[in-house]
Amino acid sequence: MYTVERWAMGTAGVRKSSVMLKKRLAMPVAVVLVWLISLVAISAPWASRHAVAAEPIRLTKGPYIQNATVDSALVCWEANVPHSGAVAYGTTTAYGSLSLADGRDRGHCARLDGLQAYTVYHYKVLAEETELSSDATFKTLAGPKSAKISFVAWGDNRTNHSIHRGLALQVKQAEPDFVINVGDLVESGKRMSDWDAFFEDEKELLLTAPLYPALGNQEEDSPLYFSLFALPGNERWYSFDSGPAHFVALDVVFSDYGPGSEQYAWLERDLRETARPWKIVFAHYPPYDFSSFRGSALAVREALAPLFEKYGVQVVFGGHNHHYQRNLANGVTYIVTGGGGAPLHPVAIGPWTAYAETTYHFVKISIDGNTLSSVAVRADGSEFDPFTLSLKIAPFAPEEPVINSLAPVGILEMVSCQRCHDPFRLTNKRLVSYGWKFHRPFIVRGGIALAALVLLLVGGWWAWHLKIGKGKTDHAKGKTYSQSHTLGSARLEQPARDSKPAGRRRHTG
Repeated sequence: MYTVERWAMGTAGVRKSSVMLKKRLAMPVAVVLVWLISLVAISAPWASRHAVAAEPIRLTKGPYIQNATVDSALVCWEANVPHSGAVAYGTTTAYGSLSLADGRDRGHCARLDGLQAYTVYHYKVLAEETELSSDATFKTLAGPKSAKISFVAWGDNRTNHSIHRGLALQVKQAEPDFVINVGDLVESGKRMSDWDAFFEDEKELLLTAPLYPALGNQEEDSPLYFSLFALPGNERWYSFDSGPAHFVALDVVFSDYGPGSEQYAWLERDLRETARPWKIVFAHYPPYDFSSFRGSALAVREALAPLFEKYGVQVVFGGHNHHYQRNLANGVTYIVTGGGGAPLHPVAIGPWTAYAETTYHFVKISIDGNTLSSVAVRADGSEFDPFTLSLKIAPFAPEEPVINSLAPVGILEMVSCQRCHDPFRLTNKRLVSYGWKFHRPFIVRGGIALAALVLLLVGGWWAWHLKIGKGKTDHAKGKTYSQSHTLGSARLEQPARDSKPAGRRRHTG
Protein backbone atom coordinates (compact mmCIF):
# COMPACT_ATOMS: atom_id res chain seq x y z
CA MET A 1 0.00 0.00 0.00
CA TYR A 2 1.56 3.33 -0.98
CA THR A 3 0.93 6.98 -0.27
CA VAL A 4 -1.26 7.51 -3.34
CA GLU A 5 -3.70 4.81 -2.25
CA ARG A 6 -3.81 6.09 1.32
CA TRP A 7 -4.50 9.60 0.03
CA ALA A 8 -7.31 8.35 -2.20
CA MET A 9 -8.96 5.87 0.18
CA GLY A 10 -8.34 7.49 3.55
CA THR A 11 -6.51 5.87 6.47
CA ALA A 12 -9.72 4.40 7.93
CA GLY A 13 -10.29 2.34 4.80
CA VAL A 14 -6.75 1.05 4.86
CA ARG A 15 -6.98 0.18 8.52
CA LYS A 16 -10.28 -1.69 8.07
CA SER A 17 -8.86 -3.83 5.27
CA SER A 18 -5.89 -4.76 7.46
CA VAL A 19 -8.14 -5.88 10.35
CA MET A 20 -10.26 -8.09 8.07
CA LEU A 21 -7.13 -9.65 6.61
CA LYS A 22 -5.78 -10.46 10.08
CA LYS A 23 -8.99 -12.26 11.16
CA ARG A 24 -9.16 -14.32 7.97
CA LEU A 25 -5.55 -15.49 8.25
CA ALA A 26 -5.20 -15.80 12.03
CA MET A 27 -4.54 -19.59 12.18
CA PRO A 28 -2.26 -19.88 9.13
CA VAL A 29 -0.25 -16.93 10.33
CA ALA A 30 0.38 -18.59 13.71
CA VAL A 31 1.81 -21.71 12.02
CA VAL A 32 3.86 -19.84 9.45
CA LEU A 33 5.22 -17.45 12.07
CA VAL A 34 7.13 -20.23 13.86
CA TRP A 35 8.73 -21.27 10.56
CA LEU A 36 9.65 -17.68 9.72
CA ILE A 37 11.29 -17.12 13.11
CA SER A 38 13.49 -20.17 12.55
CA LEU A 39 14.33 -19.05 9.03
CA VAL A 40 15.25 -15.56 10.18
CA ALA A 41 17.48 -16.93 12.92
CA ILE A 42 19.37 -19.06 10.40
CA SER A 43 19.65 -16.41 7.68
CA ALA A 44 20.24 -13.31 9.82
CA PRO A 45 24.07 -13.50 9.78
CA TRP A 46 24.10 -13.86 5.95
CA ALA A 47 21.55 -11.06 5.48
CA SER A 48 23.48 -8.66 7.67
CA ARG A 49 26.56 -9.18 5.52
CA HIS A 50 24.81 -8.82 2.14
CA ALA A 51 21.86 -6.46 2.70
CA VAL A 52 21.64 -3.49 0.31
CA ALA A 53 19.53 -0.52 1.34
CA ALA A 54 16.84 0.46 -1.17
CA GLU A 55 17.68 3.73 -2.91
CA PRO A 56 15.20 6.42 -1.83
CA ILE A 57 13.06 7.90 -4.60
CA ARG A 58 13.98 11.45 -5.60
CA LEU A 59 13.15 13.68 -8.54
CA THR A 60 15.72 14.07 -11.29
CA LYS A 61 13.53 16.20 -13.60
CA GLY A 62 10.43 18.24 -12.96
CA PRO A 63 7.66 18.21 -12.28
CA TYR A 64 6.87 20.29 -15.38
CA ILE A 65 3.68 21.17 -17.23
CA GLN A 66 3.05 19.98 -20.78
CA ASN A 67 0.29 20.31 -23.37
CA ALA A 68 -1.94 22.55 -21.28
CA THR A 69 -5.34 23.36 -22.78
CA VAL A 70 -8.46 25.12 -21.55
CA ASP A 71 -9.61 21.96 -19.74
CA SER A 72 -6.61 19.66 -19.29
CA ALA A 73 -2.86 19.47 -18.74
CA LEU A 74 -0.07 16.94 -18.33
CA VAL A 75 2.20 16.92 -15.29
CA CYS A 76 5.47 15.17 -16.16
CA TRP A 77 8.44 14.17 -14.04
CA GLU A 78 11.38 11.78 -13.82
CA ALA A 79 12.86 10.06 -10.77
CA ASN A 80 16.07 8.16 -10.10
CA VAL A 81 14.38 4.73 -9.84
CA PRO A 82 11.30 3.08 -11.38
CA HIS A 83 8.17 3.78 -9.38
CA SER A 84 4.39 4.03 -9.42
CA GLY A 85 3.15 7.60 -9.24
CA ALA A 86 0.24 9.98 -9.32
CA VAL A 87 -0.64 13.66 -9.15
CA ALA A 88 -2.99 15.20 -6.60
CA TYR A 89 -4.59 18.38 -7.91
CA GLY A 90 -7.35 20.92 -7.34
CA THR A 91 -8.09 24.62 -7.07
CA THR A 92 -6.85 24.67 -3.44
CA THR A 93 -4.21 22.84 -1.41
CA ALA A 94 -6.95 20.44 -0.35
CA TYR A 95 -6.57 19.11 -3.93
CA GLY A 96 -9.56 16.77 -4.17
CA SER A 97 -8.64 14.98 -7.42
CA LEU A 98 -6.08 12.34 -8.24
CA SER A 99 -4.59 11.23 -11.56
CA LEU A 100 -2.66 7.95 -11.62
CA ALA A 101 0.31 7.61 -13.96
CA ASP A 102 0.46 4.45 -16.05
CA GLY A 103 2.90 1.67 -15.29
CA ARG A 104 6.05 1.62 -13.25
CA ASP A 105 8.95 3.53 -14.72
CA ARG A 106 11.43 6.31 -13.97
CA GLY A 107 9.56 8.87 -16.08
CA HIS A 108 5.83 9.60 -15.98
CA CYS A 109 3.18 12.00 -17.25
CA ALA A 110 -0.19 12.16 -15.50
CA ARG A 111 -3.12 13.75 -17.31
CA LEU A 112 -5.32 16.18 -15.41
CA ASP A 113 -8.81 16.37 -16.93
CA GLY A 114 -12.00 18.26 -16.23
CA LEU A 115 -10.27 21.58 -15.58
CA GLN A 116 -11.73 25.06 -15.98
CA ALA A 117 -10.31 27.55 -18.47
CA TYR A 118 -7.85 30.20 -17.28
CA THR A 119 -7.89 28.89 -13.72
CA VAL A 120 -5.01 28.39 -11.27
CA TYR A 121 -4.60 24.79 -10.08
CA HIS A 122 -2.51 23.40 -7.21
CA TYR A 123 -0.74 20.08 -7.65
CA LYS A 124 1.89 17.79 -6.16
CA VAL A 125 3.50 14.54 -7.28
CA LEU A 126 3.15 11.36 -5.21
CA ALA A 127 5.24 8.21 -5.57
CA GLU A 128 4.80 5.09 -3.47
CA GLU A 129 5.78 6.07 0.10
CA THR A 130 6.96 9.55 -0.86
CA GLU A 131 5.59 12.95 -1.76
CA LEU A 132 8.03 13.70 -4.55
CA SER A 133 7.18 17.39 -4.82
CA SER A 134 5.72 20.10 -2.66
CA ASP A 135 2.71 22.17 -3.67
CA ALA A 136 3.00 24.06 -6.97
CA THR A 137 0.56 25.90 -9.22
CA PHE A 138 -0.09 26.40 -12.92
CA LYS A 139 -2.81 28.09 -14.96
CA THR A 140 -4.88 26.50 -17.72
CA LEU A 141 -5.05 28.26 -21.06
CA ALA A 142 -7.60 30.98 -21.72
CA GLY A 143 -10.81 30.17 -23.55
CA PRO A 144 -12.10 31.97 -26.66
CA LYS A 145 -14.10 34.48 -24.61
CA SER A 146 -10.99 35.72 -22.79
CA ALA A 147 -9.57 38.90 -24.29
CA LYS A 148 -6.34 38.94 -22.23
CA ILE A 149 -3.37 36.56 -22.18
CA SER A 150 0.36 36.83 -21.50
CA PHE A 151 3.31 34.68 -22.55
CA VAL A 152 7.09 34.71 -22.93
CA ALA A 153 9.09 33.88 -26.06
CA TRP A 154 12.80 33.01 -26.04
CA GLY A 155 15.28 30.36 -27.13
CA ASP A 156 18.86 29.24 -27.76
CA ASN A 157 19.33 28.57 -24.05
CA ARG A 158 22.24 26.17 -24.37
CA THR A 159 25.83 26.54 -23.15
CA ASN A 160 25.86 29.35 -20.56
CA HIS A 161 23.96 27.83 -17.67
CA SER A 162 24.35 30.72 -15.24
CA ILE A 163 22.78 33.11 -17.77
CA HIS A 164 20.10 30.59 -18.66
CA ARG A 165 19.23 29.98 -15.00
CA GLY A 166 19.11 33.68 -14.18
CA LEU A 167 16.86 34.49 -17.12
CA ALA A 168 14.58 31.57 -16.28
CA LEU A 169 14.05 32.96 -12.78
CA GLN A 170 13.16 36.34 -14.28
CA VAL A 171 10.71 34.68 -16.65
CA LYS A 172 9.04 32.97 -13.70
CA GLN A 173 8.76 36.30 -11.88
CA ALA A 174 6.97 37.72 -14.93
CA GLU A 175 4.23 35.09 -14.34
CA PRO A 176 3.42 34.28 -17.98
CA ASP A 177 0.49 32.03 -18.79
CA PHE A 178 2.92 29.87 -20.77
CA VAL A 179 6.32 29.95 -22.52
CA ILE A 180 7.19 29.32 -26.16
CA ASN A 181 10.78 28.36 -26.99
CA VAL A 182 12.20 28.74 -30.51
CA GLY A 183 14.64 25.85 -30.15
CA ASP A 184 18.24 24.95 -29.29
CA LEU A 185 17.29 24.22 -25.72
CA VAL A 186 20.50 22.21 -25.24
CA GLU A 187 23.99 21.90 -26.71
CA SER A 188 23.40 18.32 -27.86
CA GLY A 189 19.97 16.73 -27.88
CA LYS A 190 21.59 13.30 -27.85
CA ARG A 191 23.27 13.80 -24.45
CA MET A 192 21.05 13.18 -21.44
CA SER A 193 23.47 15.20 -19.32
CA ASP A 194 22.56 18.27 -21.39
CA TRP A 195 18.87 17.65 -20.78
CA ASP A 196 19.60 17.19 -17.08
CA ALA A 197 21.19 20.65 -17.09
CA PHE A 198 18.29 22.19 -19.02
CA PHE A 199 15.67 20.92 -16.59
CA GLU A 200 17.80 22.00 -13.65
CA ASP A 201 18.24 25.52 -15.07
CA GLU A 202 14.50 25.89 -15.68
CA LYS A 203 13.33 23.88 -12.68
CA GLU A 204 11.46 26.69 -10.92
CA LEU A 205 9.98 28.10 -14.14
CA LEU A 206 8.69 24.79 -15.46
CA LEU A 207 6.87 24.09 -12.20
CA THR A 208 4.39 26.82 -13.06
CA ALA A 209 4.53 27.72 -16.77
CA PRO A 210 3.53 25.26 -19.52
CA LEU A 211 6.33 24.97 -22.09
CA TYR A 212 5.78 24.79 -25.87
CA PRO A 213 9.11 24.28 -27.70
CA ALA A 214 10.02 24.17 -31.39
CA LEU A 215 12.78 21.90 -32.66
CA GLY A 216 16.20 23.50 -33.11
CA ASN A 217 19.22 22.08 -34.90
CA GLN A 218 21.00 21.42 -31.58
CA GLU A 219 18.20 19.04 -30.58
CA GLU A 220 19.66 16.81 -33.32
CA ASP A 221 16.27 15.16 -33.92
CA SER A 222 17.06 13.05 -30.88
CA PRO A 223 14.57 10.53 -29.45
CA LEU A 224 15.36 12.09 -26.07
CA TYR A 225 13.52 15.26 -27.11
CA PHE A 226 10.35 13.32 -27.92
CA SER A 227 10.59 11.21 -24.76
CA LEU A 228 10.94 14.26 -22.50
CA PHE A 229 8.23 16.45 -24.04
CA ALA A 230 4.55 15.65 -24.59
CA LEU A 231 3.31 18.13 -27.19
CA PRO A 232 0.17 18.50 -29.33
CA GLY A 233 -0.20 17.03 -32.81
CA ASN A 234 2.73 15.04 -34.11
CA GLU A 235 5.05 17.01 -31.76
CA ARG A 236 7.20 18.25 -34.67
CA TRP A 237 4.67 20.83 -35.82
CA TYR A 238 1.51 21.67 -33.93
CA SER A 239 -0.84 24.46 -32.93
CA PHE A 240 -2.86 25.55 -29.92
CA ASP A 241 -5.17 28.38 -28.90
CA SER A 242 -5.17 30.69 -25.92
CA GLY A 243 -7.69 33.50 -25.59
CA PRO A 244 -7.80 35.61 -28.76
CA ALA A 245 -4.60 34.08 -30.18
CA HIS A 246 -3.70 31.06 -32.29
CA PHE A 247 -0.13 29.72 -31.93
CA VAL A 248 1.72 27.56 -34.45
CA ALA A 249 5.01 25.72 -33.87
CA LEU A 250 6.91 24.59 -36.97
CA ASP A 251 9.81 22.23 -37.66
CA VAL A 252 11.95 24.00 -40.25
CA VAL A 253 15.07 22.00 -39.33
CA PHE A 254 14.40 18.28 -39.74
CA SER A 255 11.13 18.12 -41.72
CA ASP A 256 10.14 19.26 -45.20
CA TYR A 257 8.18 22.50 -45.07
CA GLY A 258 8.00 23.75 -48.66
CA PRO A 259 5.02 23.67 -51.03
CA GLY A 260 3.89 20.09 -51.59
CA SER A 261 5.10 18.86 -48.21
CA GLU A 262 2.86 17.47 -45.49
CA GLN A 263 3.85 20.26 -43.12
CA TYR A 264 3.09 23.00 -45.67
CA ALA A 265 -0.38 21.57 -46.39
CA TRP A 266 -1.07 21.29 -42.67
CA LEU A 267 0.09 24.87 -42.03
CA GLU A 268 -2.08 26.35 -44.77
CA ARG A 269 -5.13 24.46 -43.57
CA ASP A 270 -4.43 25.39 -39.95
CA LEU A 271 -4.05 29.11 -40.67
CA ARG A 272 -7.07 29.14 -42.96
CA GLU A 273 -9.38 27.47 -40.47
CA THR A 274 -8.54 29.29 -37.25
CA ALA A 275 -11.07 31.88 -36.10
CA ARG A 276 -8.73 33.58 -33.60
CA PRO A 277 -7.88 37.15 -34.66
CA TRP A 278 -4.21 36.95 -33.56
CA LYS A 279 -1.96 34.45 -35.34
CA ILE A 280 1.53 33.83 -33.95
CA VAL A 281 4.09 31.43 -35.44
CA PHE A 282 7.37 30.23 -33.92
CA ALA A 283 10.17 28.16 -35.44
CA HIS A 284 13.94 27.92 -35.11
CA TYR A 285 15.35 29.42 -38.33
CA PRO A 286 14.33 33.09 -38.78
CA PRO A 287 12.92 34.18 -42.16
CA TYR A 288 14.26 37.72 -41.59
CA ASP A 289 17.48 38.51 -39.72
CA PHE A 290 20.55 40.62 -40.41
CA SER A 291 24.00 39.81 -39.02
CA SER A 292 27.61 39.59 -40.11
CA PHE A 293 27.68 36.08 -38.61
CA ARG A 294 24.44 34.63 -39.97
CA GLY A 295 21.61 36.08 -41.94
CA SER A 296 18.06 35.29 -42.87
CA ALA A 297 16.91 31.74 -43.49
CA LEU A 298 16.07 32.45 -47.12
CA ALA A 299 14.65 29.00 -47.82
CA VAL A 300 12.20 29.42 -44.94
CA ARG A 301 11.30 32.92 -46.11
CA GLU A 302 10.69 31.87 -49.70
CA ALA A 303 8.54 28.89 -48.70
CA LEU A 304 6.53 30.22 -45.77
CA ALA A 305 6.44 34.03 -45.77
CA PRO A 306 3.79 34.07 -48.55
CA LEU A 307 1.56 31.90 -46.34
CA PHE A 308 2.11 34.18 -43.35
CA GLU A 309 1.12 37.20 -45.45
CA LYS A 310 -1.82 35.48 -47.13
CA TYR A 311 -3.46 34.35 -43.91
CA GLY A 312 -2.77 37.40 -41.78
CA VAL A 313 -0.08 36.14 -39.39
CA GLN A 314 0.95 39.12 -37.27
CA VAL A 315 4.10 37.86 -35.50
CA VAL A 316 6.72 35.22 -36.30
CA PHE A 317 9.33 34.31 -33.65
CA GLY A 318 12.64 32.72 -34.61
CA GLY A 319 16.02 31.99 -33.07
CA HIS A 320 19.26 30.32 -34.20
CA ASN A 321 21.01 33.70 -34.32
CA HIS A 322 22.02 34.59 -30.78
CA HIS A 323 20.74 38.13 -30.40
CA TYR A 324 17.54 40.16 -30.47
CA GLN A 325 16.16 41.64 -33.65
CA ARG A 326 12.78 42.91 -34.83
CA ASN A 327 12.09 43.19 -38.53
CA LEU A 328 8.95 44.34 -40.38
CA ALA A 329 8.19 42.87 -43.79
CA ASN A 330 4.95 42.94 -45.76
CA GLY A 331 2.77 43.48 -42.72
CA VAL A 332 4.38 40.74 -40.59
CA THR A 333 6.58 41.38 -37.54
CA TYR A 334 9.55 38.98 -37.38
CA ILE A 335 11.31 38.74 -34.00
CA VAL A 336 14.59 36.90 -33.47
CA THR A 337 14.93 35.92 -29.81
CA GLY A 338 18.05 33.78 -29.62
CA GLY A 339 19.56 35.25 -26.46
CA GLY A 340 18.67 32.64 -23.85
CA GLY A 341 22.20 31.56 -22.93
CA ALA A 342 24.17 30.51 -26.04
CA PRO A 343 27.25 32.55 -27.09
CA LEU A 344 26.08 35.86 -28.54
CA HIS A 345 26.25 36.88 -32.21
CA PRO A 346 26.67 40.38 -33.67
CA VAL A 347 23.73 42.16 -35.28
CA ALA A 348 23.44 44.30 -38.39
CA ILE A 349 20.79 46.69 -39.64
CA GLY A 350 18.82 45.62 -42.69
CA PRO A 351 16.14 47.34 -44.76
CA TRP A 352 13.38 45.83 -42.60
CA THR A 353 15.06 46.27 -39.21
CA ALA A 354 13.14 48.19 -36.56
CA TYR A 355 15.46 47.27 -33.65
CA ALA A 356 18.54 45.10 -33.12
CA GLU A 357 20.74 44.40 -30.10
CA THR A 358 23.29 41.79 -29.07
CA THR A 359 22.27 40.83 -25.54
CA TYR A 360 20.97 37.97 -23.45
CA HIS A 361 17.21 38.38 -23.10
CA PHE A 362 13.66 37.08 -23.29
CA VAL A 363 10.51 38.69 -24.71
CA LYS A 364 7.33 39.40 -22.71
CA ILE A 365 4.11 39.64 -24.70
CA SER A 366 0.59 40.46 -23.60
CA ILE A 367 -2.57 40.58 -25.68
CA ASP A 368 -5.63 42.54 -24.67
CA GLY A 369 -8.33 42.30 -27.29
CA ASN A 370 -7.19 44.19 -30.39
CA THR A 371 -3.80 45.19 -28.90
CA LEU A 372 -0.58 43.18 -28.62
CA SER A 373 2.16 44.66 -26.41
CA SER A 374 5.74 43.40 -26.40
CA VAL A 375 8.91 44.30 -24.50
CA ALA A 376 12.27 42.53 -24.35
CA VAL A 377 14.09 42.05 -21.02
CA ARG A 378 17.87 41.88 -20.61
CA ALA A 379 19.71 39.62 -18.16
CA ASP A 380 20.08 42.56 -15.75
CA GLY A 381 16.31 43.07 -15.73
CA SER A 382 16.27 46.24 -17.83
CA GLU A 383 13.70 46.46 -20.61
CA PHE A 384 14.15 47.49 -24.25
CA ASP A 385 12.31 47.74 -27.55
CA PRO A 386 8.75 48.14 -26.30
CA PHE A 387 6.19 48.17 -29.11
CA THR A 388 2.52 47.50 -29.74
CA LEU A 389 0.55 46.05 -32.62
CA SER A 390 -3.11 46.74 -33.18
CA LEU A 391 -5.88 45.35 -35.27
CA LYS A 392 -6.57 48.88 -36.44
CA ILE A 393 -10.13 49.60 -37.47
CA ALA A 394 -11.84 52.62 -38.91
CA PRO A 395 -15.59 53.03 -38.46
CA PHE A 396 -17.75 52.11 -41.41
CA ALA A 397 -21.51 52.59 -41.22
CA PRO A 398 -24.28 51.62 -43.64
CA GLU A 399 -26.13 54.50 -45.29
CA GLU A 400 -29.18 53.92 -43.10
CA PRO A 401 -30.00 51.94 -39.96
CA VAL A 402 -30.55 48.32 -40.82
CA ILE A 403 -30.71 46.37 -37.57
CA ASN A 404 -34.47 46.82 -37.22
CA SER A 405 -35.26 46.22 -40.86
CA LEU A 406 -36.80 42.84 -41.56
CA ALA A 407 -36.96 43.06 -45.34
CA PRO A 408 -34.48 40.71 -47.01
CA VAL A 409 -32.47 42.70 -49.52
CA GLY A 410 -29.93 40.22 -50.80
CA ILE A 411 -28.23 36.87 -50.68
CA LEU A 412 -25.03 36.58 -48.64
CA GLU A 413 -22.94 34.33 -50.81
CA MET A 414 -19.27 33.74 -50.03
CA VAL A 415 -17.02 33.76 -53.09
CA SER A 416 -13.44 32.50 -52.81
CA CYS A 417 -10.73 35.15 -53.08
CA GLN A 418 -7.09 34.65 -52.17
CA ARG A 419 -6.16 38.31 -51.69
CA CYS A 420 -8.93 40.92 -51.66
CA HIS A 421 -7.57 44.47 -51.53
CA ASP A 422 -10.70 46.32 -52.66
CA PRO A 423 -13.47 47.25 -50.24
CA PHE A 424 -16.17 44.63 -49.94
CA ARG A 425 -19.24 45.42 -51.96
CA LEU A 426 -22.78 44.32 -52.70
CA THR A 427 -22.79 43.21 -56.31
CA ASN A 428 -26.19 42.17 -57.63
CA LYS A 429 -27.21 41.67 -54.02
CA ARG A 430 -24.24 39.41 -53.37
CA LEU A 431 -21.50 40.18 -50.88
CA VAL A 432 -18.16 39.36 -52.46
CA SER A 433 -15.46 38.25 -50.04
CA TYR A 434 -13.08 35.49 -49.03
CA GLY A 435 -14.96 32.24 -48.50
CA TRP A 436 -13.79 29.77 -45.91
CA LYS A 437 -16.79 29.17 -43.65
CA PHE A 438 -19.94 29.13 -45.79
CA HIS A 439 -21.18 26.64 -48.32
CA ARG A 440 -24.70 27.88 -49.04
CA PRO A 441 -26.40 31.27 -49.48
CA PHE A 442 -28.05 33.23 -46.68
CA ILE A 443 -30.65 35.99 -46.62
CA VAL A 444 -29.30 39.31 -45.36
CA ARG A 445 -31.78 40.87 -42.94
CA GLY A 446 -32.13 44.52 -43.81
CA GLY A 447 -28.85 44.71 -45.64
CA ILE A 448 -25.63 44.68 -43.65
CA ALA A 449 -26.69 44.51 -40.01
CA LEU A 450 -24.50 44.18 -36.95
CA ALA A 451 -23.79 40.82 -35.49
CA ALA A 452 -22.11 37.84 -36.88
CA LEU A 453 -19.50 37.30 -39.55
CA VAL A 454 -15.86 38.16 -40.07
CA LEU A 455 -14.87 38.49 -43.71
CA LEU A 456 -11.17 37.75 -44.06
CA LEU A 457 -9.89 40.31 -46.54
CA VAL A 458 -6.13 40.34 -46.12
CA GLY A 459 -4.84 43.86 -46.54
CA GLY A 460 -8.29 45.17 -47.40
CA TRP A 461 -11.64 45.65 -45.74
CA TRP A 462 -12.93 43.59 -42.86
CA ALA A 463 -16.65 43.41 -42.15
CA TRP A 464 -17.33 42.69 -38.51
CA HIS A 465 -20.61 41.28 -37.22
CA LEU A 466 -23.15 40.64 -39.92
CA LYS A 467 -26.54 39.43 -38.80
CA ILE A 468 -27.77 36.80 -41.18
CA GLY A 469 -30.84 34.60 -41.47
CA LYS A 470 -31.64 31.45 -43.41
CA GLY A 471 -34.97 32.45 -44.93
CA LYS A 472 -37.63 35.12 -45.31
CA THR A 473 -39.39 34.22 -42.07
CA ASP A 474 -36.22 34.05 -40.03
CA HIS A 475 -36.40 37.54 -38.53
CA ALA A 476 -34.90 37.02 -35.08
CA LYS A 477 -32.44 34.18 -35.39
CA GLY A 478 -29.04 34.17 -36.97
CA LYS A 479 -25.69 32.45 -36.78
CA THR A 480 -22.72 34.11 -35.10
CA TYR A 481 -19.44 33.38 -36.84
CA SER A 482 -17.22 35.91 -35.10
CA GLN A 483 -16.23 36.47 -31.51
CA SER A 484 -15.21 40.07 -32.08
CA HIS A 485 -16.83 42.65 -29.84
CA THR A 486 -16.40 45.49 -32.31
CA LEU A 487 -19.59 46.61 -34.04
CA GLY A 488 -19.81 47.83 -37.57
CA SER A 489 -17.34 47.22 -40.34
CA ALA A 490 -13.66 47.95 -40.40
CA ARG A 491 -10.67 48.52 -42.61
CA LEU A 492 -7.61 46.47 -41.65
CA GLU A 493 -4.64 48.80 -41.95
CA GLN A 494 -1.29 47.21 -42.66
CA PRO A 495 2.18 48.76 -43.13
CA ALA A 496 3.23 49.54 -46.67
CA ARG A 497 5.15 46.80 -48.41
CA ASP A 498 8.91 47.21 -48.21
CA SER A 499 11.25 46.75 -51.13
CA LYS A 500 13.23 43.53 -51.12
CA PRO A 501 16.89 43.55 -50.03
CA ALA A 502 19.84 42.52 -52.07
CA GLY A 503 20.11 38.77 -52.49
CA ARG A 504 21.83 36.67 -49.84
CA ARG A 505 23.29 33.22 -49.74
CA ARG A 506 20.87 30.46 -48.90
CA HIS A 507 20.83 29.84 -45.17
CA THR A 508 22.86 26.79 -44.21
CA GLY A 509 23.47 27.23 -40.47
